[in-house]
Amino acid sequence: MKQEFREFISGFNDEIVDEVSAFGIQLQFLEDVKDRMRIIGINQKELSEKMAVHPSFLSNVFNGNKLLNLKHIAKIERILNIDISLALISESNIIMLSSSEVEYNPCALEAGETLKKQLKDEITKLTESIADIKKDSPDSKPKAA
Repeated sequence: MKQEFREFISGFNDEIVDEVSAFGIQLQFLEDVKDRMRIIGINQKELSEKMAVHPSFLSNVFNGNKLLNLKHIAKIERILNIDISLALISESNIIMLSSSEVEYNPCALEAGETLKKQLKDEITKLTESIADIKKDSPDSKPKAA
């Protein structure tokens, strides 16, 4: 879906693409924020008060008319007691960024493939062991007539 969206907006100028992408990222973020707000029982007005922003600003943000900045996001993180992470993914590496730690793994994709192979090998060994156990169990031996 994300790739299809990128292809759709690729014909527009960079400024429009960046603006649309920013609102898309914010929309995804705000869905999680709304869920957290429901869980802890806080409404938009209370959040705006705790963020020290005008309620209409936050209303415009939630309605998709204004963008948050990083300071706003940091305030939301603190107020809602959440850890916000960003994942920067390219073909050659994965970088996970959060407000509490920075982790860089240039071989993450290779490591994932290695882990998949190790898991497959372990499953094969377990399957063979189970087959051997079943073969040696008294229930699997033919009964004398």
